[in-house]
Amino acid sequence: MKLRQLAQPMIYQNFPVVREPNPFNDDRLVNGQGNIMDKKGKDTGFGKIELDLGDLSSVSPLPLIAIDLFNYNIDGNLLKDEHKKYLDCKFIPMLKKEDAHVKLSGTASKSGPADYNRQLSLERVLRVKKYLIDHGVPESKVPGPDVSAAGKDLSTSFSNDDERDRAVRITLRLGTKPRPIPLPRPRRVFFPIEPGDIFIPPGQPPLRLPPVLRPRKYRIQYVSGIGVSAGGSLTIDVFRIIDVQTNESATFNLVGAGVGLKGPSVTLPAENDLVEFECMNQSLGAFHNEPAGFATVGVGPTSLNTISFPMLGVAKVIPTGFNLGLGANVATGIMKQTSRPRPNVPGGLTPET
Repeated sequence: MKLRQLAQPMIYQNFPVVREPNPFNDDRLVNGQGNIMDKKGKDTGFGKIELDLGDLSSVSPLPLIAIDLFNYNIDGNLLKDEHKKYLDCKFIPMLKKEDAHVKLSGTASKSGPADYNRQLSLERVLRVKKYLIDHGVPESKVPGPDVSAAGKDLSTSFSNDDERDRAVRITLRLGTKPRPIPLPRPRRVFFPIEPGDIFIPPGQPPLRLPPVLRPRKYRIQYVSGIGVSAGGSLTIDVFRIIDVQTNESATFNLVGAGVGLKGPSVTLPAENDLVEFECMNQSLGAFHNEPAGFATVGVGPTSLNTISFPMLGVAKVIPTGFNLGLGANVATGIMKQTSRPRPNVPGGLTPET
């Protein structure tokens, strides 16, 4: 059982907002003048803090596992007064005392382009790092390699502007990390020899470089499903996945168990819209035995459904057509491939030959 606790809001008036003139020590965000651009954004109210106290079944020498600083302003990268107050009064004194370092992760809501949201979440997380260092936390407790920004990629919310997605998560880890030795950045990279100068003796195979794996585009379509739940649930949902590069498709069954509250329901086969996503799987066959989750809530033609592949970092809203039944259900299971890959035909798969 994990414990979470919302920190007591710290509300105060006439608090001066300090503009730090010193830029971040990270050239990913500096503009032409060498300064970080302040983005106040659209006001969303008070800054909020949630404490992750960890699992009751495990014993940790640390007083907490992580804190979430959330409800940033929309399009804003500035810490709110409530966030600063909590860091000053509670977190920074504890971090200085404990033999621990932090891992910082920034996120953003679903609204806006993906590249913009990654940049925005990076600005937020680097501002938190700078704030900690400016208030006496040593670099060994806020190591650069443990700073990341995911943008909207980790969001599982149904809302495009969920306040919990506009956040920076500070995770505590035992021990400290030494600051890496700074190395000069070369202006040019010199190779000792040109690739064409490599001599391969006669009879030897040619030199082959390892392939560079890149994210691959797929489209997924909900085909049909059946399920029943009353507390516990058992569902079978059929999906079609299309490889955009090869234009081949295959069907997969997701047999899942979970929790829900609905009577027997059947989703009628229909030509539902295709939903595109990217992942590191390099073929349709790689989705066989892939862990997946499917959440649905609604009745008849009105429903909200999400398919997710947690190991691939994918979560997408997907239409399901008309449902005979009503209620809500969340199920997890394994994708099982039920047809071989073959050329994709709009409206379904080509007949087996």
